[in-house]
Amino acid sequence: KVRGLKKCLGKRKPNGAVDFYEKAASRQMTDTVRLMRRLRMSVPECPKVGQPAVLFQHCWPRSYRGWQWKSVLYQGEYPYPHSRHCDNDRQLCVVRHCGLRGGDLSSMDIPANMKVEVYSSVNFGGSKLTLYGPMNADHNCMTKFSMNGRRSWNDRARSVKVLPK
Repeated sequence: KVRGLKKCLGKRKPNGAVDFYEKAASRQMTDTVRLMRRLRMSVPECPKVGQPAVLFQHCWPRSYRGWQWKSVLYQGEYPYPHSRHCDNDRQLCVVRHCGLRGGDLSSMDIPANMKVEVYSSVNFGGSKLTLYGPMNADHNCMTKFSMNGRRSWNDRARSVKVLPK
């Protein structure tokens, strides 16, 4: 059953929305930002709740001399991070220009009252690593954390949750 969006649209369904709902319901699809885009609905900007976690492309980011991306993410769940936007399906909102690229995360700053969960697959699948703040990106590279005892978490995260402790 598709929750919320069908009710929200009411009689103002875009062309093809009814057919899409029937297909989504048959697959037991739930509301996502991706679905909102498909239905041509505007997706609001995510609220900035609490202190953000800052994620970096490289280890020791403040001493790295070349170009690198950095992503500032507030409390939320980001199942499909993308450099242009990070969708938060739990709150049905988006962080535009978030910069985060799946499979390219090497370090992060985490405030004292927050934790960050990273997953090895999109949509919070695969292995999981939970990191608690306070954590400084210059002192904690993802190479320090092993995944399944063999390889490190460096450049392995594909989805992210930023949560209160």
